[in-house]
Order: sequence, then C-alpha cells, then structure tokens
Amino acid sequence: MEISKKLQKQRKMMKLSQEELANRLNVSRQTISSWETGKSYPDIYSLVSVSDIYGLTLDELVKGDVKMLNTMKKESRAAQVNKKAMIMSGIGLIGLGLGWIIPTSHVREFISGAGFGLLIAGALMMIVTKVVLQLAVDKD
Repeated sequence: MEISKKLQKQRKMMKLSQEELANRLNVSRQTISSWETGKSYPDIYSLVSVSDIYGLTLDELVKGDVKMLNTMKKESRAAQVNKKAMIMSGIGLIGLGLGWIIPTSHVREFISGAGFGLLIAGALMMIVTKVVLQLAVDKD
C-alpha cells in the first residue's frame, strides 16, 4: 500500500481530522492533504512524528512504498549536490571579496575571475539539480 493511503487510513482510524493532525505536527492542513493524496511526501522528521502519533514503526509506515523511497533517495542526492554547490558559491563570493581588497594587479583579476566563475558554476549546479530532480520525480 502507498504511504499516502496508509496515512489517510490511519488518521481516519484514529478519528482525527486533517486539521487536528496538522496542529499536532505543526504543519498546515494543506500539507496533510498533499501527503494523503500523494502530491508530496512527509520529510523524515514528520514521518517520525506521524509514526509516534499513529503508534506505528517507520517500517510499518513506509515499507512497500517504493515510489516514495525513490523520491526521498533522489532528494537526498540533490541535497548533497546543492551543499557542494553552495560551498563553491561561498568560495566564489570570498574570491570576489578578495578581488576588491587586493591592490590592482594580475592576481586581483585572477582571483576575481575565479571567484565569479565559482559563483556562477555553483548557481548553475543548484538550478540544474532542481530541474533534474523535478524531471526525475515527475517521470516516476
């Protein structure tokens, strides 16, 4: 059974409204609705909270929903790439900043150019990762 159906079934068995569950989880009612219709998936922290509220293990809650597990795996990989991209962009910003401090010379131009290049490369990595992740999730 898909996790969306498990979440809805368990909530109804416990006689909770989406609003009541949302309040207990500190999320919006629309978020609960998205989870229960399969439009989105709860993050790992929400899954742990839901499993506590429902008295189910994570294994009982998640096992069998291959699509959700694949989506979470892809999102985890995307987060790793974005972390690297943010580090690159941060180094790029430092390079640009140093370019303003260093007196006029070829070193200044090199550091500024390298900094700008890293900043742009990091930003492009984040954009491409977002697009590729969305395409992969839409494909599933």
